[in-house]
Amino acid sequence: MNYMIAYLAFIGLILSGCQDKSTEPVKTIDLKTFQLQTPANWQSIAQIGYDSQVGSLTNGRDLLSYDYGWYSYDLRNEVSPDYVRTNMVIDGQTALLVRPKRRGTGVIGIYLLTKNQNRFVMSGTNIQDEATVLKIFESITFQ
Repeated sequence: MNYMIAYLAFIGLILSGCQDKSTEPVKTIDLKTFQLQTPANWQSIAQIGYDSQVGSLTNGRDLLSYDYGWYSYDLRNEVSPDYVRTNMVIDGQTALLVRPKRRGTGVIGIYLLTKNQNRFVMSGTNIQDEATVLKIFESITFQ
């Protein structure tokens, strides 16, 4: 009988670890020229840019920085064999996605030319939760 109780408790623990994380609270962050969605524990940090809109997003562990303007960095240096470069669609536009082959080691970021000819880059270094960062990237919409 004790084995049965222990077995049922073990199965309960396994099933509780299989929760669908898509039910986590999500919030929309409106940054005037673009919007995105993040988990509820992420915060926006505004910064002062001279020729572009710059800032950061963080959950206290991971940090993403963005630059939206004419001279935004295009992720050209992330081409070593340690990186994978692919395309993804953001707000109906093709964007370059760069991410490290070894998760959590190196730069993950996106770069695209927007409809109004501004360039947009958002990236982070040594990101632990790449799945969340990819969801943030996918949620971006431009005004």
